Amino acid sequence: MSEVTFLPWLGLEKRTEVAGVSFVPWQEFRESPELPEEERRWLERYFSRYRELDGKTPVNTITIAQSDEGDRRRILRVVRATAAAHLVYKHAVYLFRGNPTMAPPRGERWQVLTQRFDPSKDWVALSEGYTTVATTLDSFVEIAPMSAGESVWQLKEPVVGMANALVNKAENDEDLAVALDLLVEGAKTSDAHVRRLNFVLLGTALEMLTGAGNQFHKGKWIADKLAEAVRKAREGCPAAADELERAATSAHEVDPDLVWIWMAGCCDCHDRGACVRHKQGYMGWYRRRNKVIHEGRAEGGLLLHQRPDNGESHRWPTLVEESQGAHACDVALAMSGWLLLDRVGEDLSCKDWSHWCHLLDNVVEAMGMG
Repeated sequence: MSEVTFLPWLGLEKRTEVAGVSFVPWQEFRESPELPEEERRWLERYFSRYRELDGKTPVNTITIAQSDEGDRRRILRVVRATAAAHLVYKHAVYLFRGNPTMAPPRGERWQVLTQRFDPSKDWVALSEGYTTVATTLDSFVEIAPMSAGESVWQLKEPVVGMANALVNKAENDEDLAVALDLLVEGAKTSDAHVRRLNFVLLGTALEMLTGAGNQFHKGKWIADKLAEAVRKAREGCPAAADELERAATSAHEVDPDLVWIWMAGCCDCHDRGACVRHKQGYMGWYRRRNKVIHEGRAEGGLLLHQRPDNGESHRWPTLVEESQGAHACDVALAMSGWLLLDRVGEDLSCKDWSHWCHLLDNVVEAMGMG
């Protein structure tokens, strides 16, 4: 039985190494002399079933993820850390530029799948996470996700440096590992249900990165911790050789009162643990997707928590992409970069540290936060 782990929508244009895992474009991988001919033919047929939105044109975005050890769990961890670093980076660039020609890549670009197959047989056993689905090859067609943003194309050096550091740190830090997962989930847009929950997923990631999960007034707590991370960044790279180099990595100080990350909030839930609108209080710290709804009785059914931009219950009368809440999610994702930098700063090179500080500092200034 053969096996291949891949990212169907990534679109990477050249081989890139991250924490012992190689991301290889299918166009390059298929030419490898180490790939048996019968497996190559089977994979060519299989990958042609991944189609553009027209349902007919095969995609050219497939990227293979492989490691020398062949450890699928490690590959998944590296993919998730790399995805988080890249999404934070690109959303920061998006906010700094203000009006780019294309939307930043979304979490769907980083979907990772594992295909087990027998080249002599005509069936598919596809695994995502801990779920495996079996079907025949001819009946299998997968359409590219809508609203996935631009292809990744390349992983810049600061992203690779951050990803390497996150992989190492997350091995012994469960909260960081879960936060990375939530950052990627919170950057998804194609699924309407998840899209409406982005602010909760991202808010929970920030809770875990700052330890705000059991605190009242979590927005203020996160703002204070975020400002603290920025102030520490002003001291410069821990690995910097001299004061001049430290000064070169400085970032503007941020006023905590201006760094409010828009999240769902209900004062009654926060202050008393419950309210007349919700059966259970909003306490945050959610670790599982789709476990983020209130079992409320309001209006005769389940009630999602209030919208982050106006406090109303979830009716979403406007397009999510155009709402203040959606913009707040982009801001939260980019600003989480300061917290990631605070976690792994000592493991970054001076060059990568400086690059991240400069980028995030530009976002703070562009957004009028300090």
